[in-house]
Amino acid sequence: MILDRYKAIIKKHTNDFKELFERKVFEGNFKRFVNDRPGYRSDFPILNIASDNFYIYQKYERTLQSDIRNYLINPILEELLNERGYEIESKLESMRNCVDFRNSDIEDYNLFTFQFIIEKENSRIGVRYTELYDYDDVVRELIKDFRIDKVIILHFSKDVNIASNLYSKIIDISHYSIKNFLDEFINENIYQYFLTTLTKAIDDMQELIGFDVIPRLSMSNLAKVRLDLRENLQNVNLKALSYNSPKKFNNLEKCDLDIINSNLKKGKAEVLLGKSDFAISYLTSEYLYKVLVDNCNFDYTSVVAGYLKTIEQFLYQILLSQLDIDKRNQWIKRGKKYIYRGKKKIYANKEDIRENPNNSGNYQILVTSHNLKFMDVSLGSLIWYITDNEDCLEISEQGRNLLNRLLLDYKDSVRNGYFHKHNLEDIEEVKRIRNNTLYLLCFLIGSLKDFDITKFGFLDFSYTQFYISIFKYPKCLPLLIQETPTSQPQLMRMVYNQEPEIYNEYGQIQQDIYFAKIDNAKILYESVDDVPKNDLVIFNTNNVPYHVEYNSSIIVSSPFNIIEIYKKSD
Repeated sequence: MILDRYKAIIKKHTNDFKELFERKVFEGNFKRFVNDRPGYRSDFPILNIASDNFYIYQKYERTLQSDIRNYLINPILEELLNERGYEIESKLESMRNCVDFRNSDIEDYNLFTFQFIIEKENSRIGVRYTELYDYDDVVRELIKDFRIDKVIILHFSKDVNIASNLYSKIIDISHYSIKNFLDEFINENIYQYFLTTLTKAIDDMQELIGFDVIPRLSMSNLAKVRLDLRENLQNVNLKALSYNSPKKFNNLEKCDLDIINSNLKKGKAEVLLGKSDFAISYLTSEYLYKVLVDNCNFDYTSVVAGYLKTIEQFLYQILLSQLDIDKRNQWIKRGKKYIYRGKKKIYANKEDIRENPNNSGNYQILVTSHNLKFMDVSLGSLIWYITDNEDCLEISEQGRNLLNRLLLDYKDSVRNGYFHKHNLEDIEEVKRIRNNTLYLLCFLIGSLKDFDITKFGFLDFSYTQFYISIFKYPKCLPLLIQETPTSQPQLMRMVYNQEPEIYNEYGQIQQDIYFAKIDNAKILYESVDDVPKNDLVIFNTNNVPYHVEYNSSIIVSSPFNIIEIYKKSD
C-alpha cells in the first residue's frame, strides 16, 4: 500500500535523525566544547549575564534546529516528493555543512535561495521556509537564474503567517502550511502520522538533553500564563470533563448538567484567573504543573497543594459571599466556643447556637458576619455547608448530594493522602488530581445561584488579549476594526511608534494603543503627532474593540482572503 510506503520513509529518516543527534551530542564532549568556545559565550562573562546552562542549551537548540532541517524535514519531503513522481533539485548535501544555521540564514540569496526545487511537467517550483526579500530587480534576477515558475513559502506553524505578497507581480507566490503542502503534493492522509512521528522524536531528544527554559512569573509572562488558561476556560464544558476515582459515583441528571453548562458558557469559570486567593493558588499550581510535569523522581506535593487550596479557598469565598444575605437562616459547624479579646472571653450569642439536628452532640452557629470568628471553616465543614445550602446552589438535591460526595472524596484522597508522611512522585496521580480539581471547580461555579463574578475577584482580560493578538502580526498591516457590536468595520492601521508595555500587578496590559483611520491602505503614520486629530483612535482598557480582521484583498489579490485576528468575548 502506498500510504505504508510513505510512513516507512518518514519512520526511516526519523530514526536516522535520532541516531545522528544522539551520537553528536552525547558521545562527544559537547558541554566542554561550548564552554571553551568564546563564540558561544557572553561577550561580558564577568557580569554573569546568563548561566552556563543557558549557553549550553542555546547550542543544543541551534544544533537541533539545523539537524531537524538537514536530516529530518528536508530528507523526508524530498524522498516523499520523489516517491510521488516529482523530480527534485536539491542542495541538501551542501546545506548540511552549514551547521547551526537558521532557515533565514540558509535562504540567504548568496547561499541556498531555495530549500529545494520541485520539477514536473516543465514547471519549476522553488520552495522556501522564509519570505522573499530585497528589491524587485534582485528578485527578478533570482527567478530568472533559477528558472522558477512559482514560489512556495512553506510554514511550520499551526497558522500560516499573513504575508503581503509584495512580489506577486513578479512571480506566482503561494503560502502553504505543512499540512496543506502534504495534502496537495503527497497524500491527504499522511499529515497526522508525519506530525506525530516527528513530534515524538523531538520530545525524545528534549528528554535526553534534559534542559528546559523556565520563565519567571514576571508581569509579561503572567499575562501569557493567564491568557493560555483563559483560552481553555472560555469553552470549558462539564460534559467534556470527568471525575476520576476508584469509587463509583452516579452521573449528574441532565437537568443539572444543563444548568451547569449554561452558566459556564457565560464565562464564569474565568474567575479562576482573577485576583482572589483561590485564583492565585490555581494559577500557581498550573504554572508549577507545566514547569515540572516532565520531571522524574520529583515530589509533586507542592504542585497539588495549590489545587487543594484552590478548592478550600473557593468554598470559603462562597461562605463569605453568603454572609448576611437577606438574613438567611443558614448554619455551619461551630469552631471556637469563645475567642479572647485581651484577657476577656467573648462568646457568640446564645440564640445563634444550636445543636446539629442531624448529629447529636455537635453544635452549629448561625452564618453571619458577626459569627465568622466562631465558625469552623475547615474544608470538611465548608463542604457540608455549601452542599446542604439550598439557597446557595441552583441544582437539584440529587446534584447537591453528588457534589457533596465528590468533594469529600477529593478531600480524603488528596489532603489526607499526601500531606503527611507520603511523597507524591507519580505524575499520573498528579494529572488525576489536576483533572479532578478542574472538574469540581466547574461543577461548583456552574451550580452557584446568582453567581456574581465581580464579588469573586474577576478580572477582564479582553484588552490584554486584544493587545497580544494584534502584535502577533506586523504593524504595517491595514486592519478592519469594528469598535462595537453594532458599528461598521473601519479601515485602520497601527501607528508605528507605540508606548512601552505597562502591566498592573495582575499581568494586565495598561498602556494605550494608537490607531489611525485610513481610506488608503498605503497610508502610514510614524507617530501619534502625525495622525489627523479626527482620524486618531485610542484603544485601552476602557475602549476595547469588538472585532479585528485582516483582509488581504485590501492590498493585493491573495489566497488568504479574510483572517480573524481578534474577537471580544460576548
